[in-house]
Amino acid sequence: IFIQALKDKDKYVRYFATDALGKIGEKVAPAVPALIQALNDKVPKAQYFHVPSSVAKALEKIGKKALPDLKKYLKMEKNESVKTEIRKVIAKIEGKK
Repeated sequence: IFIQALKDKDKYVRYFATDALGKIGEKVAPAVPALIQALNDKVPKAQYFHVPSSVAKALEKIGKKALPDLKKYLKMEKNESVKTEIRKVIAKIEGKK
């Protein structure tokens, strides 16, 4: 349900889906590819319910189980701002903050 919600038209649904996945943590590791795709969400960063920021927090909470997919997507991603977010998440998970 949460993975489907990541593609919802409503930014609030997308935001709360990423928040819920993050609270569940490493048990939702299969959702990592969908979360990484959600980093491309177009909600302006100035808004409180910023989906990509919530995605980054969720990926951090999933932790080391997210690393293989994060590194794979980092190589494939074209959007520089998304690549920057992925690098930050990888660094936090690896303890390099």
